[in-house]
This record gives sequence, C-alpha cells and structure tokens, in this order.
Amino acid sequence: MPSQIYISSRDPKTSGNGPLAGIRMLIKDNIHLKGIKTSAGSLEFYNANGPQKKTAECVQILIDKGAAILGKTKMAPFWKWEESGAYGDYEAPLNPRADPKKSRRGKIPGCAAAITSYDCIDAVISTDSM
Repeated sequence: MPSQIYISSRDPKTSGNGPLAGIRMLIKDNIHLKGIKTSAGSLEFYNANGPQKKTAECVQILIDKGAAILGKTKMAPFWKWEESGAYGDYEAPLNPRADPKKSRRGKIPGCAAAITSYDCIDAVISTDSM
C-alpha cells in the first residue's frame, strides 16, 4: 500500500492558527481525507475506490482549528476483531515500546501503537465500530 502521509497544514494561511495549532494528529483509516484513498483495512476496498472527494467533517473541524493531520493508522479489515498477526491484507501494527508477548488484536491497534510509539504524534482520531 502506498504511503498515506498527509499534512493538512501546508497552507501558510492556516498553518499555526487556531486553538489546535501545533497539534499533530493521525486518523484511523476508515475516516476520509480529501485526495487520499481510504482502505478500511482492506486492500480490495482500497483498490476499488479512488481518492476521497471530501474530508470527513469531524476531521475538517480539527484542521480548521489548526491541527495538522499527519496520516492514517492501520485497522482490522472492515472493523472486524482480529487475533494478533491475523490482519488480513496488512501486517498487524507493532508497538516497539510494548511487551511483544501481549496481543495487539482488536480494531484499533494502529491508533494505539502510533500514539504510544512516536513522540511526534500528539493525538489520534479513532472510531468505536461495534
């Protein structure tokens, strides 16, 4: 899968403005970003759909308030509960700071691994899909 790195604050008119200026965020890959493909954890879904025409409202509000969206996080295919490593089209995300014997199963380990592993991430946006 190609990189989905996306910087929302490239525009100097919006960069650094607003109450969320300087906050670096990731979003779960079932939330749309304009111009970026959404996979919902499925390579088939990713390949069947083009780039999104609109950014999800919940994310656009954050961008408008100055947050920088750095990219998307992995998720289990179509919100399924997945056992560790059994991640369908993509390898389950790893958390280099965690105990490798603990399961990384579930629907949102990409968000959890990212926020705990990288100091450059201030927040993640995820969903409860049960």
